[in-house]
Amino acid sequence: MNYRAPLLLTVTVMPGVRKPMRTFPRKMVRTLLLLVFSAGTVAAQTLPKAMTGANLANGRALHQEKNCAACHVQQFGGDGTRIYTRADRKVKSAEKLIAQVAACNTRLRAELFPEDERDIAAYLNQDYYKFK
Repeated sequence: MNYRAPLLLTVTVMPGVRKPMRTFPRKMVRTLLLLVFSAGTVAAQTLPKAMTGANLANGRALHQEKNCAACHVQQFGGDGTRIYTRADRKVKSAEKLIAQVAACNTRLRAELFPEDERDIAAYLNQDYYKFK
């Protein structure tokens, strides 16, 4: 097989009949695939070591799905985000942020996996804490 040959995309017109759609150079396909698969990791490169591999989109979605802000609203009023931005906040590192999310998970019986806790912590870090 010649790996330098262009990638030919085809479409099935009818069963057994394929028609060429477009030819792409393999280098272009490889570059596009690298861009697609690395897009989710670009933000992760700026995360603290404890949050390496976290999925920020999943963290944001879980934070909303599990209604984390409802408890924070009860404690601090407003939209609940003051818990993250107050001057006397207890969380002082990425590791402690992950531990706090884990404690909330246990207290609220949210049934999150450790990876989910890390994802939520990474999302909170990106938007509020900014730990390096």
